[in-house]
Parts: sequence; structure tokens; C-alpha cells
Amino acid sequence: MNGPADADRADAERVDRFLAAYNTVDRLLRERTGVADHGVPFRTVLRRFLRDQRWRGAERLDEYAELRNLLVHETLEPDGWLAVPSEQVVRRIEAIRDRLAGGQRADDAFKRRVATVAPTTPLRDALAQAHATGFSQFPVVEDDTVVGLLTDRGLARWLAERCAASGPLVLSEAVAGASVADVLEADADRQTWDLAARDEPAERVLARFVEEPELEAVLVTQHGKADQKLLGIATHLDVVRFWDGG
Repeated sequence: MNGPADADRADAERVDRFLAAYNTVDRLLRERTGVADHGVPFRTVLRRFLRDQRWRGAERLDEYAELRNLLVHETLEPDGWLAVPSEQVVRRIEAIRDRLAGGQRADDAFKRRVATVAPTTPLRDALAQAHATGFSQFPVVEDDTVVGLLTDRGLARWLAERCAASGPLVLSEAVAGASVADVLEADADRQTWDLAARDEPAERVLARFVEEPELEAVLVTQHGKADQKLLGIATHLDVVRFWDGG
């Protein structure tokens, strides 16, 4: 059973990890913005950084600056703290540190099993696969080459077009006889997917979701080629996960 001493050690470890990550973030932000004068407050450096960088989640650093000041300047004698960061907070600031350092590659950050379908796959089978896996994006592969991306948004657009053309539809009737290719054709005016090489920085991959609003997935292959084996997939959810430290 863990006692008070174990809890104190866990608190101290989280404080040490938080402060180490914060100090690294402070250094990296000053390098990125060219602010060498350490008399310039951290918040000023952060605002300058955010003027040029559209990084979702970086605004948390403003709150973490307040926590850092509590840990450094407002301690309880002899060795306590007014506040102790939670494990989630520590992981988040460590994730921000790692992202600023740019150390993670696409194949490391987004490696996961990728379920695929073919253009000729009956739509009802693709829907069954989506239900079984919980996935909402499926690369469409023909002759070992990615030719499209089946998404829940694309399916909604296809159904809306069917309703507009024929009036209200029963879902089972709309799906009957349809294939994945039919949905792709209805979604052909949108560029919903892109490719990335396995050694591309994860940060650069995630930046595409900001730069290309219609993008729903980035597929990772050896050299970013459509005819190579799929190694992973990045989605909008990864933007949040990347900042939250998993």
C-alpha cells in the first residue's frame, strides 16, 4: 500500500518533470522567435510566437506559466507547493516540448493499423467495416495504389445529393446496390487526403490540416507515394492528441 511518503515522491517527480519541460519550452520558444534577452517575459515571447504559428493548444502555455510561477516562487515551507501538476498536465507540456523540438517523425507519431476498401467494395460492406472498427476514414486502394478516401463526411454528402435528386430516401434503399466508387464520385470535387513520407516531421504533417481546410487524413508511406504500403494515418483527432501528449 502506498503511503504519504510515496505520494510526496510522486508529487516531487511530477514537479521536476513539469519544470524541466517548461524550461526547455522557454528556451525553444526564444530560439524560434529570436528573443535572446531573458529579461523579456515568457508570455511576451509566447504571444510573439503565436502571431506567426497557428498551433492549436499552445495557448495552454499561458496557463502553465502561472503554474510554473507558483512552483518556483510560492512554495510552502519547508518543501511543499501551493499546487502540483497532474500527470495529464505534465504529459501535455512534455508533448509541447517534443513538438517544438521537432523530434518525432510521421511513422512514429501516426503508426497504426490502416483499414482499406476497394472502389468496387459494396457500400453496405464498407459501412459494416466502419461499425466494426470504429474508423471514419478508409483509404480506397486499387491495384495496390491509393486512389481515394472514403469518409463519413463524404458519405453524408453522397446521401444529401441522393435526397436532393430523388426526394427523401430510406437508408437501406440508398445503400443497396451502391459501391465505394459511387461515394467517391460524389466527393470528387474535394481534396480530402494527402500523402506523407515516413521521415517527414510529425509537426509538418499536422500543419497541413490548418493549411488545407478540407483535408481529412494524411496517409503515411515509405516515400509519400500512393503505390507504397500504408504505414499509418493522421487525422484531425491527432492534432488534439499531439498537444495532449496522447
